[in-house]
Amino acid sequence: MPSRRRFVAGTGVVVAGASVGHTVASAGLEPAPADWPLPRCDAACTGHNPAGSGPTDGVAVRWEHETDDTFAGPAPPILVDGTLFAVGRETIAAFDAATGEKRFDRPGSYVSAPAWVGSDVYRTDSLAVMGRTGIFGLNAGGGYELAGWSIGTERWHAPGRDPSSRLYASPAEHAPVATDGTVFAAVPETNRVVALDADSGRVEWRHAVGDPRSSPLHRPAVRDGVAFLAKWPHDLHAVDADTGEVLWNVTVDVRLLTPPTATGSGVVISGRDTTALVDPRDGHTRWTYDHDGNVTDGSAAVADNTVFLTDGDGFLHAVDLASGDAVWSVEYNRQVDPIVADGVVYVAYNWTNDVTAFDAATGDRLWTWEGPAGPSQPIVGDGVLFVVGFDRIVALEEP
Repeated sequence: MPSRRRFVAGTGVVVAGASVGHTVASAGLEPAPADWPLPRCDAACTGHNPAGSGPTDGVAVRWEHETDDTFAGPAPPILVDGTLFAVGRETIAAFDAATGEKRFDRPGSYVSAPAWVGSDVYRTDSLAVMGRTGIFGLNAGGGYELAGWSIGTERWHAPGRDPSSRLYASPAEHAPVATDGTVFAAVPETNRVVALDADSGRVEWRHAVGDPRSSPLHRPAVRDGVAFLAKWPHDLHAVDADTGEVLWNVTVDVRLLTPPTATGSGVVISGRDTTALVDPRDGHTRWTYDHDGNVTDGSAAVADNTVFLTDGDGFLHAVDLASGDAVWSVEYNRQVDPIVADGVVYVAYNWTNDVTAFDAATGDRLWTWEGPAGPSQPIVGDGVLFVVGFDRIVALEEP
């Protein structure tokens, strides 16, 4: 059987940057346990890293890097092996996570946060990112520049055609998720999800959910070899992550306005005023939690058998994952994507300039920091919290 390297070379798929050249990084990255390699940390999209931590008792700026208006946008960064990657309106950039020093930036019409994925073929790893015309595989080393031109940055583009010109827009779309050499993503403006080979962009399988005339498909969540796909208004599917075979599909009572979160206990789904847990084996609903809110955005985080979510109507909730019973709720008048690390829930809202930390066990507010305008969903590393704003990228630590 031919090696994977030979297979990719012989498929006829056009890839860039595989040849030896002067890239910014010349070796694959090795994610540390405390890293945050995907926008929601893992392919299950839990928004939780049990090995990560951020500032708890207070907050101080470790470093900040000013950006220009080509970088404005709400997409969260990712952290891999000491490198912070972030996507802006017209660029993708990499920074030294310890110092904030810029390692590279490259132009591109990308509209989501990046997702890291290792490579069996290239000397450097890859980043999967959404574009207006499909999904792109990028060189995590940045490629190199020659006479002002970026070379070897984009490795593949699938599915669809290459754009005829650059399209500039804030990176507000849901990012792909990646695991075990495969990228899973909703095809922009469609009801289809695809699984792509991370080295070549080759489509391994595709699956359509619901009516193509209704709202586009949410980003998937992948756990234990199953991809969970949710689409407004009521379609929830589970497919084999390797083959695309449909395991089950159900019509749920919840109006699916936000992406799913996969856990060992079930799949967390949210609607306008209800959150529910669905059995991962057959799709039946295990419990529902009525918060009487008005959710239209955000996604749930899950940590230590607790679901954390905002209701869009004034509160942040903690819900017992096993029973669906309320643990606590506190005032927080935003719709956001919470993240959790080391017993702390972190939230930030893109239309204000505040980042807030809550005690995950009690809901007590630990601190609020007035930071850059338009902060992204934060991420954490080893004791440091990172957030991207409209005019700067900031690393925060304990005072």
